[in-house]
Amino acid sequence: MKYKAIFCDFDGTLCQLPPVSKKNIEAVKSYVEKGGKFIITTGRIFQAAYPQILSFGVKMDRAIVSQGAQVYDLDNIKPITTFTIEDSLSKRISDSLIKFREKYKDLEAFMYLNEECYFSGNNLAFVDTFCDILKIKPKFTNSSLYEFIKKSNMYPTKFLAMINENDIDNFIKELNVELNNSAFICKSRGVLLEIMPKNVNKGTAVEQVCKEYGIMLNDVICIGDSGNDVPMLQKAGLSCAPSDASREVLDIVDYVSCKCDDGAVADIIKKYCLGDNND
Repeated sequence: MKYKAIFCDFDGTLCQLPPVSKKNIEAVKSYVEKGGKFIITTGRIFQAAYPQILSFGVKMDRAIVSQGAQVYDLDNIKPITTFTIEDSLSKRISDSLIKFREKYKDLEAFMYLNEECYFSGNNLAFVDTFCDILKIKPKFTNSSLYEFIKKSNMYPTKFLAMINENDIDNFIKELNVELNNSAFICKSRGVLLEIMPKNVNKGTAVEQVCKEYGIMLNDVICIGDSGNDVPMLQKAGLSCAPSDASREVLDIVDYVSCKCDDGAVADIIKKYCLGDNND
């Protein structure tokens, strides 16, 4: 089989909203039964990703979560690696998000820390929307994000923010200037942006897992739909996207499939991994 592993984003790629379609699940099962490795590669925190992984009913031994900050061993349900955001960058990000709240009144800032999602609580409507999609319970810092970090004596794997969709592009530009381009900032869904260290992303995690498996990057498929998928799409032997992916993704991938909810992942697997011509 030419493509020995598939690294696949979840939201906007496998489905717009859970559950994943039967068409996609059956294609993943067929690929795994043929000997392929299928690795969910998501910006979700583990507690929000794991129930979706279980819904496939198929053997997966690794998962990439928190946008590459963690690689999980699914056999033992524990992280193999965890990359956190160091103190000075955490402080700069937290301070910047507080500063921009004066201009963007609806801004909600939050972070993944110690396997939980902690919100500043500035915009409860955004909090409710995010937690409803991920099926998680919110926790609140009752202080600035950085003050909470110092009290907890732990560091986050990722910062996030939700903001009015009409403001998000300008906000990303302004935040990059404020942080002197010291972080990787990307838009993942309409109102959501994610902030990571520049050296931690889905692409670096894909490299790590491929090294563990002994698989060359040329022999993997990466499938994604948004800005946080770009680093892994650029690493892949074959990069693919659903047709309703973001423009920045559509402009760089090798193959564009049908829309996400029309079974894009199933189409890609059948086209490149199943059948007599793909052995």
